[in-house]
Amino acid sequence: MSIRSILIEAQKERKLVAMYVDPSDQTSCSVGLVHHVDTDWYVLKSFDTIGADDGFELRKIEHLYRVDVQGPYEKKIDFLRKHYLETFRAVDLHVIDDEKKDFVTMCLEEMLRSDAIVYIWTEDEEYASIGYVRSVEDGVVMLQTVDDFGRIDSDVYIEIGTIEAVDFNPRKSQVTDFLCKNKKAWLDE
Repeated sequence: MSIRSILIEAQKERKLVAMYVDPSDQTSCSVGLVHHVDTDWYVLKSFDTIGADDGFELRKIEHLYRVDVQGPYEKKIDFLRKHYLETFRAVDLHVIDDEKKDFVTMCLEEMLRSDAIVYIWTEDEEYASIGYVRSVEDGVVMLQTVDDFGRIDSDVYIEIGTIEAVDFNPRKSQVTDFLCKNKKAWLDE
């Protein structure tokens, strides 16, 4: 089956596809619905990594070296696209001054109550630990980490005194939170 035939079939069945044009960069692709296919060209209705409309792409078919149809990544983007307005939720941070507790601990306790995803950077880490705060006690925060597909990964225990920075409920984490809380609706486990 030719790449062109795959595009025509994906257009007819309205399946999300990932299009790859650079063999040296296997992680870079465009994801969307095939809008039109002719002899030499295709038009892709693109969506970004959080399922938002990302315009149209007009490309030559001959530049495609790979097309993925309805794989795990495409299913994730398709689910986010269909539920885009439901994906995001605002969360407020109500920190109550308590002279018996340090400020970071009070913030982490509020993050625990909110059930939103946090990113925590420590002194020794180049990358953040990402997940839900599940407990804050005895100078340690327990984080239930999640991956980009909203799957629970592991429990990570971090000494509060080693924390350098915390991001609470950023937009990207709202997407992960939505995927995690709705994984039965879209993820084949």
